[in-house]
Amino acid sequence: MNLSLKLALRFLKSNKGQTVLIIAGIAVAVAIQLFIGLLIKGLQISLVQKTTGNTPQITITSTTDDKLIKQWEELSGEIQSYASEYGLKTVTQTLTFPVVITFSGKSSNLLIRGFDFESSKSLYDISNKLIVGNLPNHDNEVLIGDDLAKDLGIKIGDKLNLFVFRLFKTKELYVSGIFDFGVSSINKNWIVTTLENAQMINNSQEYVSAIEITVDKLFEADKISASLREKIQRQDILFEDWKSSNEELLSGLNGQSISSIIIQVFVIISVCLGIASVLIITVLQKSKEVGILKAMGLKDSQASLVFLSEGFLLGMMGAVAGIVLGVILLFFFTTFAVNSDGSPVVPIIFDYTFIVISGIIAVAASTISAILPAKKSSKLSPVEVIRNG
Repeated sequence: MNLSLKLALRFLKSNKGQTVLIIAGIAVAVAIQLFIGLLIKGLQISLVQKTTGNTPQITITSTTDDKLIKQWEELSGEIQSYASEYGLKTVTQTLTFPVVITFSGKSSNLLIRGFDFESSKSLYDISNKLIVGNLPNHDNEVLIGDDLAKDLGIKIGDKLNLFVFRLFKTKELYVSGIFDFGVSSINKNWIVTTLENAQMINNSQEYVSAIEITVDKLFEADKISASLREKIQRQDILFEDWKSSNEELLSGLNGQSISSIIIQVFVIISVCLGIASVLIITVLQKSKEVGILKAMGLKDSQASLVFLSEGFLLGMMGAVAGIVLGVILLFFFTTFAVNSDGSPVVPIIFDYTFIVISGIIAVAASTISAILPAKKSSKLSPVEVIRNG
């Protein structure tokens, strides 16, 4: 261990109360920084997940007049080949078209949505949305939403008369189950069936209306969409991502991020000013000792390094303590701030990169705060200090 570091440790130990207070101050600052930063990050992701809900992050549709994607199996296979490169979680196909259903003299304008239940499981998980009945097992079997069933008095096994606009003809469907997506607009307006059934009902066996994709990195959906667009050279399809459709939400999230950064900057400035003030006082308190050490051969650069080392050590200890304190605060928050179903009010995302960066910033700020005291110590004249006692 070099001389400057030994002296820094000795100075810190000689005034334990002051050292503990500084470390505590840095720890509190880091804990607040972590708590606010991770809380806002969790809030942002929660808002995005609630907004996107049962919707894909990237949607591929047709630019043709009939809005139907041709050669969709080949296109899906090509997209799937980039799954590992771009972190694609779900690649599924849907066929959606408007219909009018008639039941007991009542009519409703609805959407038929045909899904591949297996490939869409991570996105829609339809089997777990069923509250009664079964998934469609036969031709012309469909699922309806709980709200629609209540509004029209529809039960399992009931027959629906369906008018298909594209074919301009009426077909008969049978209700095999009732679902609840937890979203009123879906429960009232969707009729769900298998992709094959939907294609048969609409006489569109060779087409789908959309290919829907979810990704691992939610906030990079726009970049992934742009990359896929460059890779797949087809002029008859259009790529859309959730970010382009939710610009107002993203603007609000950016405002939250800026507020978080401003708070963190003020916390860091407060820490810097506090450490600088305390270390300047330490220089004055230890001026005689530093003067004697200089008279014994301690160089000005070494004297400066003593106080820089103090700042670094205080920052290191404060950062570690702050990270531990911050994690404890987040643990208690997620334990006690919960919804009626026991889930956290705001899910906390442990961003380890953010945690490490917060610690590094604390150490850097503490070390930088020691520059002024270090310069002051280097200018101490050993003769004057010893003479003045």
